[in-house]
Amino acid sequence: MAKKPVPCIKCGGTNIVIGDCNYSAFNYFQAICTDCKHEVSGQCGTFPKMDMMVGSWNNENDPNKIVKGYNKAIKELEGKIAALKQKIVETKFWGDI
Repeated sequence: MAKKPVPCIKCGGTNIVIGDCNYSAFNYFQAICTDCKHEVSGQCGTFPKMDMMVGSWNNENDPNKIVKGYNKAIKELEGKIAALKQKIVETKFWGDI
């Protein structure tokens, strides 16, 4: 059974147009919500399968995957903030001497 595109994460629209550019070596696909123009695109190879293109749209519009990505980014930023705070402490220490 063929995959069906999930609703658009931006507007909830279900009118999703999916296709490829029909290039040979550098073929790209594009999926666009016709309601809000939200777009997902990427390389898809010479003979793309619709299930692969729909799967890419679905991955980019899956709230659980988006939240997981945001949580990963938050964790990375928290590590960078902690490192910067440590540099501030070290700078203040050396500035007091």
